[in-house]
Amino acid sequence: MAPACTGRQHHDAHGRHGKTPEAVFRLTHKEPSCMFQQQFFSMVARHRDYPAVVDSHGKTRSYGELLQDIDQLRARLHAAGLREGDVVATQLGNSTGYVALLFAMASLGLIHCPVSVASSTHQRAMRLGQVGAALLITEAGIVPAGLGVPGFTLYSPTPVNLKTPAWRDCAGLMRMQETSGSICAPKLALWRQDRLYRE
Repeated sequence: MAPACTGRQHHDAHGRHGKTPEAVFRLTHKEPSCMFQQQFFSMVARHRDYPAVVDSHGKTRSYGELLQDIDQLRARLHAAGLREGDVVATQLGNSTGYVALLFAMASLGLIHCPVSVASSTHQRAMRLGQVGAALLITEAGIVPAGLGVPGFTLYSPTPVNLKTPAWRDCAGLMRMQETSGSICAPKLALWRQDRLYRE
């Protein structure tokens, strides 16, 4: 498991239980460090059929549909052997599926490291090695030979029939992203789930 960090820190480049989402929100919404997915659960409970996200092509997913997409991804990621603290790299464009993936990874306690779609082969390999990525998620799930990281496709052609892990709160590190402003080697900015709104 990755060590906890304190909020939005910089990192040198070298280097509960079976309840429905609505029930989880009702039990935890009074806590001062409310996780961002709990805000989503509250919208599902109140506005399940309302549009939640619209992509650049006009594709719309309601809150209820987005929750289904999230659960499908949660089941697939869990079945792939990913557990809390694992680092997952992505190289994806914006889409409704990408939104679902962000929530799915957060709910499993995975640490997201986005890699720009404009990155070169060398830059991508360097970033994956730097963060110790357990998986690289792309649209097609294809990973070049020699990269040393398994691939994972964002979209499954058919709904999967896998056991979905129970929803639970995760308060640790959730995102690593390269930041500008470094005077030497690139650095990563780190975000925690329990401090996302405050920073």
